[in-house]
Amino acid sequence: MDRRAFTLVELLLVLAIVALVAGMSAPYFQGWFEDYRLRQSVEELRTLWTRARARAMEEGRAYRFGWDAASGSYRLAPADPEYWTDIGTSAGSPEASAPAHLYQEGQLPEGVRFISAGTLETTAAVVLLFWPDGSARVLDLDGSERPDFQLILGDRSGRLAALYVRALTGVITVQYDIARVLP
Repeated sequence: MDRRAFTLVELLLVLAIVALVAGMSAPYFQGWFEDYRLRQSVEELRTLWTRARARAMEEGRAYRFGWDAASGSYRLAPADPEYWTDIGTSAGSPEASAPAHLYQEGQLPEGVRFISAGTLETTAAVVLLFWPDGSARVLDLDGSERPDFQLILGDRSGRLAALYVRALTGVITVQYDIARVLP
């Protein structure tokens, strides 16, 4: 018997098997995409902080990084008052007269959020400044200074990653898959 085509039953059987395999693998890919978004966010912020440090040294003025944990938005701008109209919060907002080429704003992707250092709360209580001498300064909103800073990001599945800044040297490091028990 010379056969040149598949029957409808054979095609439906193959489609059913493909749909079953796709349905079983969907949760795996969803977790993979969440991990990818978390890692991409951490690398974006690390790059932004590195640029802030370099820009501060090149321009001879301090740069400030601020974020809003509730919305997932962040900003890097010179520490000048015209870029930070709302000094009482970490993120603030630039005035319309501030030159846009000197600041950068961004938003964390869906499913990724800021988690404050040392707790699992979502509040920002520090100001991160990069100085022209290459160092960084971490100031609490009460004015006290910290030697180091860590900003933790998390995703929906509970994975956490941290960005660390050593204030004395301004060196930025990243740690992925940190434990849920924080120092």
